[in-house]
Amino acid sequence: MSVKTKISLGIAFLFVVITLIGGLGVYYLERLDTDAQAIIKDNYRTLSYVQRMFKSMGDLQNMLEEELITRQNIANLSVNQKGFRESLSAFEQALEAQSANLTEAGEKELTNSLQKQYSELVALFDAPLSLRTYAQSGLPLIKNINGYLTSIYELNQDTVLEKNEKARITADRVIVYMLVIGSISMLVSLLFLLVFPNYIARPIKKLNESMKQIARKNYQHRIDVTATDEFGALARSFNTMAEKLKEYESTNLAQMLFEKKRTETIINKMSEAIIGLDENKVVLFANPKALHLLGMEENSLIHKYAPDVASANPLMHELIQELMISFNEWETVRYKPVEITEDGKESYYEKEIMDITMRDAGEARQKLIGHVIILKNVTRIKEIDQAKTAFMSGISHEMKTPISSIKMSLQLLEDERIGKLNNEQKELVLYIKDESEHLLRITHQMMELAQAKTGQLQLKTEPVNPDDIVRYALHTVKILAEEKQVILEYPHETGLPEVDADAEKIAWVMGSLLTNAIQNSSPGKKVIVDIVEKNNKIRFSVEDFGECIPEDQVEKVFDRYFQLPEQFQVGTGMELSVLQNFVQQQRGTIWLESKRGTGNKFYFTLPYSKKQRNSVQKQ
Repeated sequence: MSVKTKISLGIAFLFVVITLIGGLGVYYLERLDTDAQAIIKDNYRTLSYVQRMFKSMGDLQNMLEEELITRQNIANLSVNQKGFRESLSAFEQALEAQSANLTEAGEKELTNSLQKQYSELVALFDAPLSLRTYAQSGLPLIKNINGYLTSIYELNQDTVLEKNEKARITADRVIVYMLVIGSISMLVSLLFLLVFPNYIARPIKKLNESMKQIARKNYQHRIDVTATDEFGALARSFNTMAEKLKEYESTNLAQMLFEKKRTETIINKMSEAIIGLDENKVVLFANPKALHLLGMEENSLIHKYAPDVASANPLMHELIQELMISFNEWETVRYKPVEITEDGKESYYEKEIMDITMRDAGEARQKLIGHVIILKNVTRIKEIDQAKTAFMSGISHEMKTPISSIKMSLQLLEDERIGKLNNEQKELVLYIKDESEHLLRITHQMMELAQAKTGQLQLKTEPVNPDDIVRYALHTVKILAEEKQVILEYPHETGLPEVDADAEKIAWVMGSLLTNAIQNSSPGKKVIVDIVEKNNKIRFSVEDFGECIPEDQVEKVFDRYFQLPEQFQVGTGMELSVLQNFVQQQRGTIWLESKRGTGNKFYFTLPYSKKQRNSVQKQ
């Protein structure tokens, strides 16, 4: 029998019980109502009629006795007077109604006798007899009439009592029947309510427990199948599923072990040092390169708590310090390369920490399951950078001497004591002088750039108009923008407060960002420069609409040794890390926003000048 059929039968049973109790109640209530109606309809009316006739006869008897007392010498009784006729009329009406309501055995005979006596009384009153004759014949007739009325009254009263007793017995029987049937129905319904829900819930609970066993990967678990209903079919399907999962696990275990081994081999063969930690900072794996750098054996590192290892290993301490400090502190150390002595010489490694997250099946949020630390060898890049810095410093010093000689020669040419120059020669000298100044400025910039990379650059901050900074930078890239056919747009605000900055260095920052934006733009595209006042700072922005820097590289673009793709390289030889250094040394911040399809937008902020800050505070 199916579960659906059992539920239907259970509901049908409760419906039958409710219908039976309701039907019996209605049936016996109808019987009680019928008995009550019979009493009221038949006997109660007769009693009412008899009482009315008693009253009429009583009134007639009183009037007759009064006439006998007050009119003893009158020969005839005045039977036509109003009082006698009204009493007789009322009696006749009640007698007529009683004659139409004969319901009990013997009541008809008594009523007929009553009518006969009444007829004799009426005939007596209609005859012209003496008062004494009326007294001798009329009073006995009234007495007889009252006797018949008493008999009819007693007959109906006894019947009322009998019917009332019968109704009482019926009511008692109904109460007993309803109590018996109600008790039986209540017991059966209670038994049904106790047994049936458990019958439905037990296999569901059993299935739920079995599902938990499967969730714990206990694929050996099975459900005992004894039923033939839907629960039995569900249990058989569950057992089939468990069997299939067991087969799947056994067939894929070897494949999973193979994949795990292959992943370990790939990690071990990588040139970068890789260390894996779980969410509790316990070391899960480390490839040979990482073990070599740490100077540790695998068995002394794997499954060890990383902070415990770090207490005895300075390199491990430096690698995990970002996991042990707050985010604000992290920002100050995250771009610093790790210096490691390897094979007797100094090597430099760029550190990257990746948080590993996952989302469990059925869960909405991701949870942290571990960290991976990757050390990338940037020694070659740093050596090249140092060589480039040294070359720039050296070439700058070497170029200053010939440039000074050229300027001295120009001064001699301009001295009229040596000889006068014609107009064409003067123009040529002026041109050579301008180019020498330009070359000297470039040499000076190269020297300062070399100093910036070595951390020896000295900044000269002073109040500067932010509009002047932007306009100077726009002037330096004007020729490049015209060559690339890129439109420079500057919808600036007027009357902005001054900022404390080294005007030349900030102009370098703006010029480098503009150069980068122009190189990343196609002909006909715009590069928008903007400056706005925001939170007591001046915010500069450079926006292009070219190819976007990948979102996963946005946070890395300011890393010292991070290499952007070629199309995103910043011009004038200054890396973004250097630009960041310039801005940060002037108490500012720099960042990038890049979204697919909208281009790149660099921002940097500078604080108000000291004079402007004092003015704001006074306000």
